[in-house]
Amino acid sequence: MKPLLPITLFVFSITIFSFITVNAQQNQADSLRSVLEKYSKVKNFESDTNYINTLNDFALRKSNINPDTTIVLGQRIIALCNKINYQKGNVDAMKNTGLAYNVKGEYNRALAQFAEA
Repeated sequence: MKPLLPITLFVFSITIFSFITVNAQQNQADSLRSVLEKYSKVKNFESDTNYINTLNDFALRKSNINPDTTIVLGQRIIALCNKINYQKGNVDAMKNTGLAYNVKGEYNRALAQFAEA
């Protein structure tokens, strides 16, 4: 009976840690969402590199929770970056999109995104 106790404690610890990590990521995403809402009230906010960087951070936080959201945001960010020729934001969006494809198990698409970045 004693050998089961360490295994049970280990599994319990991993479960608690996973819950805390996901909860922290969600809190950070919510905080970034409120910052993005403030940017949206400013004229020409989509050409602001700080807005793009914040949007990339938001997409990264969503990649493990909802990779489809990260992929859609990544495509939008890439379009914005191409419009203003912002290479760093473009590369970050490609990496985030590749990470999201990796989470979804679409490894060929993930590798293609990472190679393009």
